[in-house]
Amino acid sequence: KASAGTTSSYVPVNYQEGSFTIQVGAFSNRENAERLKRKLNRSYKNVHITTYYDGYDTFYRVRVGICSTLEEAEANEKIIIKNGYKNAFAIAVDK
Repeated sequence: KASAGTTSSYVPVNYQEGSFTIQVGAFSNRENAERLKRKLNRSYKNVHITTYYDGYDTFYRVRVGICSTLEEAEANEKIIIKNGYKNAFAIAVDK
């Protein structure tokens, strides 16, 4: 809360630039994630698995690429979907 006589400035968040990737799948079984990673490695660069624990279960998220803009990530998402991975989606990389 700003004091009387002072102003606070709002700095908007830039949602268009940063680090983005495309998530192609998420599995509770690590071997399923590894299998998809091997398959994607044949066609895409920077295929990687990230681990997420929600407090109950661990999920292995298979992701492709690193993009510096949302526009680039969305373009890659469309290519991946066109190539048969219909549930792929662009996502901001966790910091």
